[in-house]
Amino acid sequence: MVAIGSERTLFLGPRIPNHVKSLGKNLNNIKKPVFRQMVKLAMLDFEGKPVNSDMYVAIKKAVQDTCNVDIIYGALYTLLKCALSFPETSLKQDIFKEDLHELGINGEYIEDLTNVVYGQRRSSIFANFNNIAPHLPKLSNFSWRIDVAISTSTLNRVLEPAIVMEVQLSDGRRETFEVHPSQFHRLRFAVATLLKEIENLEMKSILKN
Repeated sequence: MVAIGSERTLFLGPRIPNHVKSLGKNLNNIKKPVFRQMVKLAMLDFEGKPVNSDMYVAIKKAVQDTCNVDIIYGALYTLLKCALSFPETSLKQDIFKEDLHELGINGEYIEDLTNVVYGQRRSSIFANFNNIAPHLPKLSNFSWRIDVAISTSTLNRVLEPAIVMEVQLSDGRRETFEVHPSQFHRLRFAVATLLKEIENLEMKSILKN
């Protein structure tokens, strides 16, 4: 029942893992305290706090079907991590609840998950995600100029322009490169296409503020 009859994609993305799809059905096979212990364990990990394996063992001892616990915890972990990876203004509560309903999750569990995702611990979790995520150098400065080659070793008169660009990165590196006008126009077209794709993506309801 995932995204059936819906024109938009759930916050989990277009391809939802099978164990997440079956989460709603599997949650009916465990008690509420066990569910909350699973959520608590996942949240500790998201905050970067040490997680004792004995805590997970204790959860498995509280149920008969230990394999089902692994499936449910994996699904909850995936779902919560995905939801908490969004900035708070990008994933609205009503959209989040609607998506959980699409996954067949019971209303009382939806309320618990919503309180967790939009609770006071969200900011610290989001900050921890940013700290542990891989980071690439950012562009700190960009300059350019146009050079015109008047002649070469083989031709006396060329008058061919070239665009020389220099970028300075946040890690202190400087990179200089030269492009022909035709290459620059291809670059300009590629950037314009990318900006258009970003604009289309931002128009999706899940990303609207």
